[in-house]
Amino acid sequence: MTDSSFQSVQSTSTSTENTMLAHRGFLPSPEILLQYEKVQPGFAERLLTITEKEQNKRLAREDRKQILEEKELNTERLQIIVGFLGICVVIGFCSYLAYLQQAIVAGSVASSVLIGLAYVFVSRRFPKTNKNDNSVVTNTP
Repeated sequence: MTDSSFQSVQSTSTSTENTMLAHRGFLPSPEILLQYEKVQPGFAERLLTITEKEQNKRLAREDRKQILEEKELNTERLQIIVGFLGICVVIGFCSYLAYLQQAIVAGSVASSVLIGLAYVFVSRRFPKTNKNDNSVVTNTP
């Protein structure tokens, strides 16, 4: 019997190394900026200046938006407080009319106020849209 022989297979492998660089952001990577600077001196400084100006504008817009949102919130709070006080006055007035034996007048005042409140709540829930430009028209003064 023959001994089993192992055959040696010689293989050569080549390896390839792929390098991928990823960069996120408005500005190019420092290496690319350096290449731009070689081609056009002063380019990197101009690009940084433009980026700073744009960032300042964006921050100013966000600040104005935040101020407007705070004003709208304060306006809504004031409207709720004034509405609550108005309802308290109407309830007091209707109670006084009922005390004076004027139930019909008290009932008509109370029902008028309730109809007005219902209209306000419904009109706020479904704002009017302008048919020409599809924009929402708010019902606030």
